Amino acid sequence: MVFVRILSFVLFCLPTLSLPVVAAEGCLTAGCHAEFADVASPHPPVADEDCLYCHIQNRPEHPTAQGSSFELVTQGAAL
Repeated sequence: MVFVRILSFVLFCLPTLSLPVVAAEGCLTAGCHAEFADVASPHPPVADEDCLYCHIQNRPEHPTAQGSSFELVTQGAAL
C-alpha cells in the first residue's frame, strides 16, 4: 500500500519536475531564438543551450501568444 502511495505521488509530481527541461529543449535549434546563437562569441549558457541558467519558467505553456513564460533569475550584474 505504501508503494502505491509513493508511486502515485511520483507520477503526480513528474510533469511538474520535468517541465523546465522540456521547455528548454530546442529553443535555439527550433528557430525560436536562433538569433542568440548566431553570434561570434555567444554567452556560455546560450552556447550550451542552458536557458535555465539565467531564467526561471513562470508559466507552464511556452511559447505563449501573450506575455512571457520566463523571467530572469536576478537582475543586472548579479546575473
